[in-house]
Amino acid sequence: MTASLNGRTSGDCAPFHSGKRRLSSVLSEIRRLLGSSQGYVSSIRIRTPRVAANCLIAVAGLAAAPLFGGDLPTGGDIVAGHAVISATEHTLNVDVASSRAVINWDSFSIGAGHSANFQLPDSTAAVLNRVTSAQMPSTISGALNSNGNILLVNPSGIVVSSSGTVNTNGFAASVFDIGDAEFMKGGALHFNNNGSNAAVTNQGTIATGNGGAHLIANQISNEGSITSLGGNITLSGGGEVTLQDGVTYVQPTLETLAGGISPTAGLIQNTGSIRATGAATAGGEVYLVNPNGKILHDGTITAGQTAIADAQQNIVQPATTPVEGGRVQLEADNISLTENSTIDASGANGGGEVLIGGDWQGTGDMHQATRVAIAEGAKVDASATTQGDGGTIVAWSNVNERESVTSVHGTLSATGGVNGGNGGRIETSGHRLDVSGIIANARAYAGKAGAWLLDPYSLTVTNSATNTTIVAPPLGFISSSGGTNVAASDIEAALNTGSSVYLQTSGTDGDGNGAGNINVNVDITKSAGGNTSLSLYAHKDIVIANNVAISSSSGELAITLKADSDSTNG
Repeated sequence: MTASLNGRTSGDCAPFHSGKRRLSSVLSEIRRLLGSSQGYVSSIRIRTPRVAANCLIAVAGLAAAPLFGGDLPTGGDIVAGHAVISATEHTLNVDVASSRAVINWDSFSIGAGHSANFQLPDSTAAVLNRVTSAQMPSTISGALNSNGNILLVNPSGIVVSSSGTVNTNGFAASVFDIGDAEFMKGGALHFNNNGSNAAVTNQGTIATGNGGAHLIANQISNEGSITSLGGNITLSGGGEVTLQDGVTYVQPTLETLAGGISPTAGLIQNTGSIRATGAATAGGEVYLVNPNGKILHDGTITAGQTAIADAQQNIVQPATTPVEGGRVQLEADNISLTENSTIDASGANGGGEVLIGGDWQGTGDMHQATRVAIAEGAKVDASATTQGDGGTIVAWSNVNERESVTSVHGTLSATGGVNGGNGGRIETSGHRLDVSGIIANARAYAGKAGAWLLDPYSLTVTNSATNTTIVAPPLGFISSSGGTNVAASDIEAALNTGSSVYLQTSGTDGDGNGAGNINVNVDITKSAGGNTSLSLYAHKDIVIANNVAISSSSGELAITLKADSDSTNG
């Protein structure tokens, strides 16, 4: 039931416009209600308004909710904007009249079978909910619903449990705080790292519209499902985080600043499903960003417009319009993709972009990883599925850092469309590389072949590849010393699929004689597929052993050899 005062519900503010003079009579009436109720009053917060429009009485009579119970949020205090809070036994309703509002809560949890509903003026409006009580983590086991955008800030941690659902236009869950004035003003939202090691965890279902879904903490785990129809998805921690406000709330541009790095390296872990379907003509965007920390991907990430099914497998949004693939960006010091993981940025009209550890050739402002591991069985796809060019896949660790290792044993695909389009581009780069058993496919079914680029500090083509051992990912690697060995069979496999191959060396100073050389010690033979090319660009010398041949018995193989390709060795 909805608690009432002198016959008026909590939404009727008229009796209290006279301010503090009526406070004693209000409290007496509340005591009478408490005495007659068989249950509990979960929240009593009377805020004497500075102006009549800000009037709020939050009195929720809940038959089975103790003062600090976890079934519904308690102690709501509107500190900015205009809203009314009311509740029944299983439901909390917040009706917001302003485009933005800030509500401080003693606790913010939703029990199974309970719901919290935020009715906002439109889908661009937003409410910042902040938990102010210490050691009071938020658990959402029921339903959080809104036609607008909901931010939940709790330094003690936030969990969406396996029975929990979030259905909003936009949703952000953060252990980092944001200032009231900045939030109310709009524009870029700066979440300040407070050093909290509390986690944001999703085990349930988060479904948003074009406001996107954003989890912000030093420790983040997605074990459930996160879906955004028309918006972007970000899992970010490690530093200060900025979400750029757009026409519809938080459309990142995601930026992680250098300041505020936690002394304890954080972890972003995905063992569930993340799907950003994007807008009408392009796929969505997914960002996992954790500078100086770790990312462990053991689930599914999709950034493209595909058919979306609900829990009963009913199609709720068919993929009727061909689109280009989206963008997936994994940014951390240490990144691991397990054998069960998939990243899909394919699109009917063109492939998308997947950046793991860095951008193409280390350009741009992404934090460059030290270690990247993609296990055998992992799949990364940025292909055009029908018409158009293949996209871009980058697996990168800092080539200028002597400890950096990129280890790729899975399947990377950036093919052109079956009805026309060129192949895409794939890069595997690091100071040292291990690409044994990789499947790199940038073929074109009806166009020009795409390319696979390998760029370590030095490289030898031999019968066996460099061997690196992954130690409990994403914790580290044991790497062989010296340069990178690439098996001729892995190069031949790429050529035979119809992909061109580029071998390039950077030759970072301080690595001894031979740094920057490309040595070809065994034959390279193309025996299948269409016309391709093999290009060798060495920082120093190209050395082809006696009696070694580079040849093709199927289709053309254009060969380019260029020593001192960067003109730094005279």
